[in-house]
Amino acid sequence: MHLHGLNHNTPHFSTGLPSEVSSFASDFGFIPTKYVELPTLDDVKEFTDKVAQSGEWEGDQIEGFVVRCTVAPSTAPGKPPYRPGAPFFFKVKFDEPYLLYRQWREITRAMLPLLGKPEKATEAAVWKKVRGKATKRQELAVYADWVSEEMARNSALFEDYDRGVVRVREVFLKWTEGEGKKAWEQAKKGKYKLRGDQPQKPQVDKSTLRKKFILVPIAVPGTGKLLVRSGPSQLKAQAKPLLVSPFPSCLTLATPRVTM
Repeated sequence: MHLHGLNHNTPHFSTGLPSEVSSFASDFGFIPTKYVELPTLDDVKEFTDKVAQSGEWEGDQIEGFVVRCTVAPSTAPGKPPYRPGAPFFFKVKFDEPYLLYRQWREITRAMLPLLGKPEKATEAAVWKKVRGKATKRQELAVYADWVSEEMARNSALFEDYDRGVVRVREVFLKWTEGEGKKAWEQAKKGKYKLRGDQPQKPQVDKSTLRKKFILVPIAVPGTGKLLVRSGPSQLKAQAKPLLVSPFPSCLTLATPRVTM
């Protein structure tokens, strides 16, 4: 369990310094929370903007930061809501990947009724709702299709989902690095289409199909089209079948007569 803070039992909000929290966590078997100290808000903004570009900090995926600071003396008229020097927290949340993670959670919660064997009407209503969300970006479409398939083969993954949000997300991200890499790359290029509840067409290996040829004779009148059309049909195929398609006489190309 991570330890994020130690609050004092006092009428006014009071909390321990990050160094005290980290030391306490180490002494009593908690996981210390990583932190960095910066002197000004400008430095905080510069730091968080830089981390937001990659979404990672010290090897961990980061959705944002909790900034701990103290209240500066107020020069504004009226009584300030906080005492000068009082501890104050605020969050910096990143659009990415935090926004994408939140949208994945919304889609998963919308699809939970698909667990088991829902009625057709329920299934249609769920996918109608999911399509409304998945059309916002194709990364959501890939995720929705994956959730549908994963619910069918591993429904236990979604049990007690509110406690297993991170677990489901990590399984999906691992899938995008392996079996689902092609679909994920297509989504990022804008070339993925949501399958949803539409039946998937079976994949056919065209290399195993027999090859056929169609011979269509087209020529001016009197040059043997009928012979070319009828002759091969009388031959015995040796290796591959030859299909001859009769060509309607009304489509015969005629040579215009020229009077000299």
